[in-house]
Amino acid sequence: QNETESETNAETNTETPQQAASSRVSVLFEVPGTGTTLRCGGTARLSTDPALLQDHVARGCIPKLAVLVDIDQAFFHCAKAYMRSRVWDPTSWPKEPPRVTFGQYFAKNDGILANRINSDIDKHYQQIQKAVDGEACEQDA
Repeated sequence: QNETESETNAETNTETPQQAASSRVSVLFEVPGTGTTLRCGGTARLSTDPALLQDHVARGCIPKLAVLVDIDQAFFHCAKAYMRSRVWDPTSWPKEPPRVTFGQYFAKNDGILANRINSDIDKHYQQIQKAVDGEACEQDA
């Protein structure tokens, strides 16, 4: 389905209030190394338009989906919180980064499954790092 068809369908479809509300999004843009943040709110829609996806190839990988956001509002935020937290200051970071695990969340009562989930996620992240380093293309999940 191309972008024009999607826009036409969106204009002619009648949505329930719940469906209309579910297309509302907020996005926070951060500029690393600064306290600059931009918060935008608007309406999102999805596109699989091949021309649009081709324009957004990253590391040799064509995205499967694009999220288009029609911005209704945008706000810059004060940098005080970033300055106080020193979030971009490497000297404020822990010596050993915390280990975030998902297995214990998704399989609270099954230690074997929790460990498998964690292992699979670690392997997936290793593949993503290879793609980021230009050694591979991100594989289908």
